[in-house]
Amino acid sequence: MCNQYFRFIKLTLTIYLLLLCNLCSSQVIVDYVNVEQDQGLHQRQVNKVVRDHAGYFYFFMPDAIQRYDGSDFELINTSALAAHKLTPKDIDRVAVLEDGTVSMSVDRVNQHFLLLPHTRAVIACPSPHTIIVSAGQLYAVSEEPSGSHNLMLAACEAELINIVAEVSALPAIPRELYLTANGGIYFSTAAGDVYRKLEPKANFELLQYNGRLAMNSNKIYLWTSTQILDITTGDRTVATLTTANMWLTQLKVDKMGNMTASYSAKDRFNNAIYKLTPDEKLTSLDALVDVGSKLFIDYWTDDASYKWMLVGYNAIKVVSTLRDGAYIHHKNPAAKKGEFGNVMSGVACDSKGHTYYLREQRGFHQIVGDAKHRDAMPNTLFQNTFYNNGKLYHSRYDDKLYSYGYRYDGTSEVFKSDVFRQQHSATTVPFKINDIYPADDQILVGGYDNLSKKGKLAWLNMATGVITDISVQMAMVRSIYFHEATQEYWIGTTKGIHVLNTELQEVAVLSNRSDEGGNQYLPNEYVVMITPYADKMVAGSLGGIYIIDSQTHAVEKHISESNGLSNGQAIGIIPDDLGYCWITTFNGVNIMDSTYHIVRQLYDHQGLSDREFNSKAIAKTTNGRIYGGTLNGITGFAPELVMQWSEPYGLDISSITAHEAGSSRSLPITEASFYSSVDSIVVQYATPDYYNYPFTRDDTQAHLAAGNAELSHTGKQIVLKNIKSGDLTLAFANDITNRGLTVHMHAKTDYRWLMALAALLLLLGLIGLSVVRYNKKKAYEWSRLQGKVAELQLTSLQAQMNPHFIFNALGAVQYFIQTHDAEKADEYLSNFAMLMRRILESSKSKYISIKNEIELQELYIGLEAIRFENKFDYEVNIDDNLDTDMNVPPMIIQPYVENAINHGLYNLTDRKGRLILDFRQIDEDTICCTVTDNGVGRKKALELRTKRHKSRGMQIVKERIDTINTAGEMQVKIEIKDLTEGGSASGTKAIITVKDIP
Repeated sequence: MCNQYFRFIKLTLTIYLLLLCNLCSSQVIVDYVNVEQDQGLHQRQVNKVVRDHAGYFYFFMPDAIQRYDGSDFELINTSALAAHKLTPKDIDRVAVLEDGTVSMSVDRVNQHFLLLPHTRAVIACPSPHTIIVSAGQLYAVSEEPSGSHNLMLAACEAELINIVAEVSALPAIPRELYLTANGGIYFSTAAGDVYRKLEPKANFELLQYNGRLAMNSNKIYLWTSTQILDITTGDRTVATLTTANMWLTQLKVDKMGNMTASYSAKDRFNNAIYKLTPDEKLTSLDALVDVGSKLFIDYWTDDASYKWMLVGYNAIKVVSTLRDGAYIHHKNPAAKKGEFGNVMSGVACDSKGHTYYLREQRGFHQIVGDAKHRDAMPNTLFQNTFYNNGKLYHSRYDDKLYSYGYRYDGTSEVFKSDVFRQQHSATTVPFKINDIYPADDQILVGGYDNLSKKGKLAWLNMATGVITDISVQMAMVRSIYFHEATQEYWIGTTKGIHVLNTELQEVAVLSNRSDEGGNQYLPNEYVVMITPYADKMVAGSLGGIYIIDSQTHAVEKHISESNGLSNGQAIGIIPDDLGYCWITTFNGVNIMDSTYHIVRQLYDHQGLSDREFNSKAIAKTTNGRIYGGTLNGITGFAPELVMQWSEPYGLDISSITAHEAGSSRSLPITEASFYSSVDSIVVQYATPDYYNYPFTRDDTQAHLAAGNAELSHTGKQIVLKNIKSGDLTLAFANDITNRGLTVHMHAKTDYRWLMALAALLLLLGLIGLSVVRYNKKKAYEWSRLQGKVAELQLTSLQAQMNPHFIFNALGAVQYFIQTHDAEKADEYLSNFAMLMRRILESSKSKYISIKNEIELQELYIGLEAIRFENKFDYEVNIDDNLDTDMNVPPMIIQPYVENAINHGLYNLTDRKGRLILDFRQIDEDTICCTVTDNGVGRKKALELRTKRHKSRGMQIVKERIDTINTAGEMQVKIEIKDLTEGGSASGTKAIITVKDIP
């Protein structure tokens, strides 16, 4: 009995310790926004939410699917669902694959659908098997006739799900499936049954627990309605839940390794949310349930310690929680954004690690721990004198706290407080104070005269109350800082900065009255706070911050809202222990590195009590924490944790556009290809988030990791110009999100001008060829026509020559008859008849053989020798190589023979005439005939011709030769030479060359 009692006590203590150690209070909700239908949401009820690898959210509503990037909604084409008589409401399971594809399953019809990256339409992927997604990988489960089931690795290709490999036999169809590195398989069914197989050769074991599974760090956790167990190797209880009368509605693992689960005790309502960290620390997130009005159906979180998206019957809620490294104190949760809540006018930290802050008109308090505070001194000590208080200082000289407050009569009071002795005193100053600087035995106070509005600077002795004015003319004093390294006082005023030495004599003045562009020019001269950082002085103004050389007093850099700050009113500056400088503004916190670049910005949804900070209300503790006073509470930060924060927004290439010659065209996002001669390539990217706050800054950086081009970054687009040919790799990175992205493109050498030139030349060539062919055809037709004309001309000319010759021959016959020489007349007529027959035969042909031509010439010369009664001798010489079958134009030689006889030999008186005809072969296609006489020559013969005689023979020959040459079938060339002997004419030589043109 005692043992049972002891075991009961032990079990009770164990459960109590588990609850005490593991179950922590809900996280603080620092911000939430509602996303409603008037912002673009298609339907108010959202059943499911999933986020792809690019960061886009997909909302599944009863009748629609929408993609959301944090600002805009886009409808997804669901016609593939409608084709199967389904709606988005019918989708049972949604998951994201490794490549970013959104997988959707409808269990009751065993139908599977996909939404591919960079597409806007759902596609159907039919499969006879049940499709399961595990760790971004597709698996198919077949149901055999025997009742057994087979698990197979699958892949989607060309809108079909193909089996890649068989994995294992299963005892049931899984709802959730996990495979471990050592070959173990764990799954749960729709009924909540849980099966486990520790290694490939082992058998499946049905566990005694009913619940759902989640995998984290290669461990398998089972969540039930009462506890969380690690079932990787055994059944180790991790935590006990107080949800015995509830059922598990959602179980997920975020990107940080946190497991989250929601439980419900009533339909449509969720009653609890839990987070189990990788180190197995259990946290109750009841605040999320309250924000979601318990009516959420599904949720998504990438980091359960920071941001959530709750979807359900009341549209969408985006919730931001307080992360590790951020602390909020004394915030009024009822105050709306932009309204005054608990206004904190000053913050100070002492040397013992205590942090104090001022509540306007309500005294000051001490921060205790991460979320608590207490009154630093009883309010009764202030006796209603601690009002309109300003900055709070801790003096390292006497370890006291100093502050000030102003009255509406134009006077002020400086307060000195000793927290440990619980003592408090006040000294009146006859002007309004804006800042104080406690020194070793007195305080330097600065402000302005209430009547003249002129600046005032004076020493105040708190012990005696004596005020010593400093006679330096300046505008209203806003801040005071003593720089020990240079032993100079830096006084910020509404009209610039005055630098004074230890004697409080003016050393330098920086304002906008200096030469614009000069090294002491301040565009905005309303300076609120000055602090040293990284060997420079940083001055905060209502127009940004100035980086000033502490030795030369030269302004080296101006950072404003236009080039980095979240807001131009920079009112708090303090370096941290990590080497960064924190700048508070009227819109959040900016963190600057030692190169004076803003590397991070924090807003109210990231862990601020309010986005608007108070002037100079900033301090750093001995352990490095930074505290700032806002319009509603105190915000604290642990810089070493904050600098590790990551933001959940995604990164995606929206479009790639090529601009050229005033036109543009879209390029494929994967492996874009274009000509290097384009005017520019514009790469548009998106950073999808839970909610895009209008004042947040995009911290994405881009550079060319490969390739050569000019890159400019404006807004959320990258512009590439002057691109060189080759592969280009555009790399995106974001240190705030730990996301990276590369885009591969290829710039082709632009040979289009050469191709255009080649095409033009080809076109011109084709045109030229066409023209040549046309001209050739026309020339051929013209040649044929000319040939016909030439033939007609030859026939005509030949017809003209024949009568000419016949007339001369008949004249000879007439002569013989008149001389009563009948025998010669008979001989002559006989030969003449033969010649006429040959001439008539030749006249029927365009060409005759050289053999016939020679015979015709021999007949003719013989007749003429008879007619001239042997007044001349003749001979015909034929080259042995002469091709007697070659053709020549008929009657082309006869006129020259006739001229030689009738005009050269006929007029000889001093010698007997001689006529020689030579025929020889020049080459294969050319024949030459030479007609040589020893007559009186052409000149003498011309003189002896009667004026009445008009020879047509040579004119006809010339026309025939021109016609033959024009026809182009033969080429006839005539050359006439006058022969001389002793200076006197001795005859004529006619050279007739006939060339056959093949």
